[in-house]
Amino acid sequence: MPAQSLRQFLNQAGVGYLVIQHPPAATAAEVAELTRIPGRCFAKTVVLSLDRELLLMVLPVMRQVPLEALASALDATPRLATEAEFRGSFPDCDLGAMPPFGGLFGLRTLCSDELAEQERIAFNAGSATEVMVLDWDDYARLARPELLELGP
Repeated sequence: MPAQSLRQFLNQAGVGYLVIQHPPAATAAEVAELTRIPGRCFAKTVVLSLDRELLLMVLPVMRQVPLEALASALDATPRLATEAEFRGSFPDCDLGAMPPFGGLFGLRTLCSDELAEQERIAFNAGSATEVMVLDWDDYARLARPELLELGP
């Protein structure tokens, strides 16, 4: 089942979404492959640490986290957060399956502008065995991510 907080949030907003079940996978790229969702539409959510603050970075599954481009865009140097740093920050989510809605967890959400070019966005739904698919416009309106141009 998708994370309870996410499901309630989307239902209260009256947003339609699709939930896709899949076998457990180690990476978001594997999930995209298992669910046959194109990598350009499948968003992975990465937890970053920036000046002792946790934030979410959302980017297409086929992209590496561009720390140098982020440092330039943010005028600060982020790094990948350790599991110990974010353990407990996503109480109703399986580890590594955080949805790209930082606001649900009191976190800032950064997002690659590449995802904004897609009609729909797919992402881990807080469960290691479920993906949600949502219209990009609904995601952008509800998550209010800060779009960043991260280059090639």
